[in-house]
Amino acid sequence: MAAALRQLSVLDDRGLPMLAAYWVAQGRDGEVLVELAGLHGDERKVADLWPAALVELGVTVPVPRDRLVALPWVAGQVAGGRRPLSWLVTVLWPPVYVGSEPDAAASDAEDELLDEIVYILDDILQFAERVVGDAAQRTRWWRRHGREEATRVQDALRQGEQAVAALARKDLTAARAALTGG
Repeated sequence: MAAALRQLSVLDDRGLPMLAAYWVAQGRDGEVLVELAGLHGDERKVADLWPAALVELGVTVPVPRDRLVALPWVAGQVAGGRRPLSWLVTVLWPPVYVGSEPDAAASDAEDELLDEIVYILDDILQFAERVVGDAAQRTRWWRRHGREEATRVQDALRQGEQAVAALARKDLTAARAALTGG
């Protein structure tokens, strides 16, 4: 999980020695892991040791399907109120592959379903931002239709919360159903 989170730029290198120390305390030894656990402040050295520490732990790098591996933790952060929904969308946004990486671009139904869910969540956020912007302007249209628009935003955000709860359980089908009503 930690390798996937770092690959997605969620883990800061400054926290990796503490993570390594936790693993050492659990009895997972390795020369590089112990060295990493003893570091603090030298981010360059931490970044250099991280891949070797993962090899000692038997972790494949790069982590295949990193978004799906990290999904329960990322969604749990949002469901627990520790991070905003926009953070989840940013972290799980579908990667863009260069034409020279044909194998990396290969996806399956689960990846595609996650992509669809992330796009819908992004649409909800954009809709909410637009409605907030309209409300701030107090246009004539807003005075007439503002209440129903605000209700639509609340409903969409509620669907988003249900989807995030399903994502925290890694239930992509339930997350999509929460967003699409089907």
